[in-house]
Amino acid sequence: DITVMGYSDEVILDLYNSTILITVVIKLVEPIDLNEAIDRNLEMSLVNTPDSVQAYEEINGTDIMFTLSLELQTKEQYNEEETTE
Repeated sequence: DITVMGYSDEVILDLYNSTILITVVIKLVEPIDLNEAIDRNLEMSLVNTPDSVQAYEEINGTDIMFTLSLELQTKEQYNEEETTE
């Protein structure tokens, strides 16, 4: 489970001469299947795989990698003001 600045997907920030700190939180979430959730009386929203044993075996001992991409874009409104002056 990876969140960037509290969001699990894309984050868009409106910046102007700002210094920012980007916070990335990575949690290794235990594989939980439907049977385990029922047996342990867990919330169904925690179910994240069809077979928790198989999921564990597939990731056990492997490196987990992810890519963090950052993109800086100029603001359209600012660009329009510059061209009209």
